Amino acid sequence: MRILFGTQDTRSNDEDFALTPYLSLVVAKGYLFRVYGIAICWGFFSFYIGLGFNVPKSYPTFMHIPKGGKI
Repeated sequence: MRILFGTQDTRSNDEDFALTPYLSLVVAKGYLFRVYGIAICWGFFSFYIGLGFNVPKSYPTFMHIPKGGKI
């Protein structure tokens, strides 16, 4: 079990500017591991914190997804 952090420029998903901040849930279910957490979004940026189960040691603890969408 590990704590995972990350940021994303939401323009990579062609989203509009968020005038008011909002919270959302993070649920990622992969073949080998699962991540559950919470995210906050405002403007063009989103920040999340999650709890990962069965995450491989090679997976980064912090991940940033820039505007182009390339990790």
